[in-house]
Amino acid sequence: MIQIRPVRSDQPPADALVAAMVAELRQLYGALELRDAPSANPDELWAPHGTYLVVFAGGEPVAGGGLKALKPGVAEVKRMFVTEPARGHGYARWLLSALEDAARALGHTRLRLDTGPRQPFARALYESAGYRSIAAYNDNYAASFWGEKRLDVSPLVLRAEPAKAERLLAVQRAAYAAEAELMGCDGIPPLHERLEELLELERQRWLGRFEGSTLVGGLAWEEAGAAGIDLLRLVVAPSEWRRGHATALLDAFDELVGPRPVSVATGSANAPALALYARRGFRVTGEEEIAPDVRLTRLLRPGVPG
Repeated sequence: MIQIRPVRSDQPPADALVAAMVAELRQLYGALELRDAPSANPDELWAPHGTYLVVFAGGEPVAGGGLKALKPGVAEVKRMFVTEPARGHGYARWLLSALEDAARALGHTRLRLDTGPRQPFARALYESAGYRSIAAYNDNYAASFWGEKRLDVSPLVLRAEPAKAERLLAVQRAAYAAEAELMGCDGIPPLHERLEELLELERQRWLGRFEGSTLVGGLAWEEAGAAGIDLLRLVVAPSEWRRGHATALLDAFDELVGPRPVSVATGSANAPALALYARRGFRVTGEEEIAPDVRLTRLLRPGVPG
């Protein structure tokens, strides 16, 4: 059983994890660089501006990492470490996800981190979790990669984040139940999807929209080869409608996919969705009847020539 709990970084067992991390970095990079490394003292990694989280597996501490506030709305991951016997079991991804949630709860909308050239697995983890390379924001002599991730709209790795997957499923069901009422048809497949089915859709990529630490919406898409991109799902919890969440998701999606063609479909009776897509440059390409008196509208936003 995995548990994640906050512990001050100068108290057991967090202090032992920090000491082990420092010892490993000294082996990798030597003492000179560490001497002048950016600070991350116990007070910086604790309330009200930060935290330090310890991952326990079977009651034993196996990983730890902290958050340090840099400026309003921006925090940094510090002192992230997994004990050597526990590596390769996904604890680093669990910890990173928990740190992101903690940063959201503290009111941060962006999270930064750095890592060095002798830690390729750390960089691979961060990039796969959605951290994009940015210019150096500190004077860490041991770093070769500086990354940043938006927390209000960020990629979801559903198999690695079961709590978020369950929450997304609940949001999806509520959103499609509302659309089914508009359409007068409850035969929308995602409305009846089980968690296992959602997780099996491995070709789909997801963005999540967060209000604080709560997942309130999601957008899924997949590559369609030469045809461009299929925008497959755009869902927002009905309690969060008309608060700009769908627009924020589409803005982040556009930034990711660039000027390629994008196709989407929605219920012909779903006037709010049709209006949203029209404002984003989508044009109707066709309509089909999917049940008696129930029609589906297909839309396309052409790509921009290179």
